[in-house]
Amino acid sequence: MQHLMRAAAVALSLVGGQAQALSFDQAYMVAAPFSTQQVSDFAVDGPTPWLFIDLPALGSLFTVTQSSWFVTGIGASQVHSSQRLQDLDRFWLAPSDLAWAAVKTVGSWHSDVSFDLVGIQFAENGGIGVGISEGAGATRLDFSVSSAPVPLPAGVWLLGPPLLTALGLRRKT
Repeated sequence: MQHLMRAAAVALSLVGGQAQALSFDQAYMVAAPFSTQQVSDFAVDGPTPWLFIDLPALGSLFTVTQSSWFVTGIGASQVHSSQRLQDLDRFWLAPSDLAWAAVKTVGSWHSDVSFDLVGIQFAENGGIGVGISEGAGATRLDFSVSSAPVPLPAGVWLLGPPLLTALGLRRKT
């Protein structure tokens, strides 16, 4: 019992530690998944906008990324997206096409984006494993949605749907 209580105390002390404040290597809006071409204006009748984020490569066990999208003048978040992936430092985030279609409107938007690099710390002698934050960061990205058509990169139409399907990343609508 004493050994179990000591392991629990070590675990609690690890969870309570402060995460290192980190910056994004890059963070901006793009027109399609796997694109790194920055876009700041999207057509209201066009495809769903995407966030591209490039994080510090620290070799953490898991990375948790989240975003909440807001339109100016409406206080509540309109849509959310998140991913929890292993050992990656580049992410493309977007709400589902259905979620975006339900809330998209012409105007100024912003996305609050955050990430947490998570590792596992084991107590003495390989005891209890506890997830600890190795670093975290957050930023705000501004973009606009307009009624005018916005040109998309050619590769979106040529490779977009087949590539997403082939990689198993096509979002269900």
